[in-house]
Parts: sequence; C-alpha cells; structure tokens
Amino acid sequence: MQRTLFVTALMLASGCSPEAPSTDAVSLSFKAVVGDKAFACGQSYSGVGGQTLLPADFRLYVHDLVLLTTSGQQVPVTLDADGKWQSGGVALLDFEDRTGDCAGTTEVNTRVQGTVAGGAQTYSGLRFTVGVPFAQNHQDQAAAPSPLNLTGMFWSWQSGYKFVRIEGKTASGSAYLLHLGSTGCAKDGSGQVTSCTSPNRATVTLSGFDPARNTIAVDLAALLAGSDLSASAECHSQSDKAACAPYFKALGRPFMEKPATQSAFRVE
Repeated sequence: MQRTLFVTALMLASGCSPEAPSTDAVSLSFKAVVGDKAFACGQSYSGVGGQTLLPADFRLYVHDLVLLTTSGQQVPVTLDADGKWQSGGVALLDFEDRTGDCAGTTEVNTRVQGTVAGGAQTYSGLRFTVGVPFAQNHQDQAAAPSPLNLTGMFWSWQSGYKFVRIEGKTASGSAYLLHLGSTGCAKDGSGQVTSCTSPNRATVTLSGFDPARNTIAVDLAALLAGSDLSASAECHSQSDKAACAPYFKALGRPFMEKPATQSAFRVE
C-alpha cells in the first residue's frame, strides 16, 4: 500500500498522472419486424393470428446491457448519456414515427450507443433487461431527463414507466395492446413507491451476437403469437388476465407460475 501511494505521488510530482483504463465505442443495432417483414407505421401485415395488423405504437426501454465473449467473459456496456435517447444507463428504442395510425413521436431510434472496456474481444452473445431499474422507475417523470420524460411512456396509476408500449388494431377493428410495467406497487406515507409485487422486467440472453455484424430483431408477430386477435387482446401487465399470457410468454416472463422461454428477440 505504501509503495502504491509513493509511486502515485511521484507521478503527480513529475507532472504525470495514472493512465485511465482504455475503452472502445460500441453500437448495438435493433430493428422491429413483423415475422419476416420490416415494421413500419402506415403498413398493414396480414397472416398474424389469422388477422391483418395495423400498428399504432412500438417502443421499449432497455438497460443493463452486457456483451458476452467466446471465452466466457461478461463485458458491461456503459451507455452514452446523449440527453435524448439514453440517460442514467437506460435507453429507449422507438420504432414508430407518428405516420399512419401511429401516435408517438416523429423521430425513431434503433441503436444503443456506449463503451466497453478496451482490448481485443470476440463477442458471441448479448444480455439485456427490458424495463427501467427500480431506482429510476418511480421518480418524478416530469423532472426526469429524456428519454424518461415522455408522458406516453409513463402510467400514473402505478407511478412508474411502461417498459414496453405496443398498440394497434386489426383490419376487423379489434385492438391489441401491451403496456408492460411493474404492478402491485406499494407506497409509503410520503407517496414514494417502496416495492412492487410484480416488477415485470424481462432479462433476455441471445447467443450468436457480434455487434460488428449482427442486429437484434424485435418481432411483433412473436409477441402476438397465441393471442386471440378476433377479439380485444389488451394487456396492462395484469398477472391474472388471460390476454397477458401470450405477451408474457414471448418475453420469457412467467405467467400464473408457468415458466417461459422468450421468443420476441432474435439475432440476425
């Protein structure tokens, strides 16, 4: 310990400072799809549950991104704070552009930007969590930095964020909707959320992913697989509502104590 302090003091006295660890920039690409077709507002998609889909929204938050190497290492991604799409380690992916039936924002975001520890690495996988961390999930949305200041991504009845917002209808007029967020939230005497019985964050692990070559596809058709689209398929994260079961299953979330393997995300 004394030797370390002596070397550091000597470097400072000579005008040198310890070198900061090197980092490498990394860009993770995402895209929204409906089966084998690219997602776009104003388009219709036939053959999903025997129905034709007319999308209206497709947005989600992600955090805790970790690249996995071929040697078994886990390399955390430190997100850039760009003041718009990323802040506090949380990123918003926004696939809608407010055209057609979509009513979100005009701008889209399909990339997560950050840095990883420097040095040559061969990546073969990615892990991330869909949602917003507890510490940020129950803050004052009006005072939060972007992208956690969007009114459309916050629900006051649970004092938290919609981790996923997917909306639309079928050509026959029935609605589909997923608002995924924490439920069963309890507050203290000051109105601050202290816990939630159903956090509803989904951790996704994908193999065969190299950020230099691959894209992560988020599949609306997979999310709707198993839904009865001839009637309303609306889920507000109720843990006992049958309409939520297909959405939860596609995200790898247990429903009614039944385990599930995610199918909504894949590597391309």
